[in-house]
Amino acid sequence: MTKRDRRKRTLPAAAGTASYTGGSASGAVKREDIVADYTHIRSDLKRIGLLSVVLIAGLVVLSRFIH
Repeated sequence: MTKRDRRKRTLPAAAGTASYTGGSASGAVKREDIVADYTHIRSDLKRIGLLSVVLIAGLVVLSRFIH
């Protein structure tokens, strides 16, 4: 496909969806935008990690009391 033949492609229109405009460089997402969008996920992952460490430490302590 040559540059001349490239056209904007649209996905089947559903209610409230935007059209797909190929892979143009002007529509690239900046790294800052990605980091800003996923801050809530980072905090959730930290919470899950802390919870898993606490639970594993609790299991180790309980296993010491059993034996």
